[in-house]
Amino acid sequence: ILFPIVSSGQNLICFGGRALSDKVQPKYLNSPEHSLFQKGKHLFGLYQAKKELKNDDQLIIVEGYMDVISLAQNGISNVCASLGTAFTPDQAKLAFKHSSRLVLCYDSDNAGVHAARRAIDMILSMKMMCKAIVLPGTYKDPDDFIRQEGREAWQKLCEEALMPWDFIWKD
Repeated sequence: ILFPIVSSGQNLICFGGRALSDKVQPKYLNSPEHSLFQKGKHLFGLYQAKKELKNDDQLIIVEGYMDVISLAQNGISNVCASLGTAFTPDQAKLAFKHSSRLVLCYDSDNAGVHAARRAIDMILSMKMMCKAIVLPGTYKDPDDFIRQEGREAWQKLCEEALMPWDFIWKD
């Protein structure tokens, strides 16, 4: 599947690809970086999320394209994704330019939890604040959760987002 990646100013800057089968590698592949696109400087879905931020200042950062799309299909539009699991200082600055309330919801696997912890450390080192959502049970990502539990359960998760130190020290 190819996903158009649009800048926060609504310009098409590249495409992201995702294999439909786990047997195909690489699983994710973006267009090569160029003068208009550096992966660490953009957020997938931010242009669309900006519209919702006028109503709700909370911006949720997830890992994947499908997380953003599934949440949007369920009426949750204040979401964007880092392009890969590494959330960069440039992405943090871009996110905070549009929202003062940042919430991370990365995948529940070890890589996602470690990426969320690194992102929290980086955000705190920038003298900014965020919260983090912990997916309950066996849900692997926000896409999985919203498909099975729905909008109201997602909103409850957002309300229960943890302060950074509570997330870092959680089991």
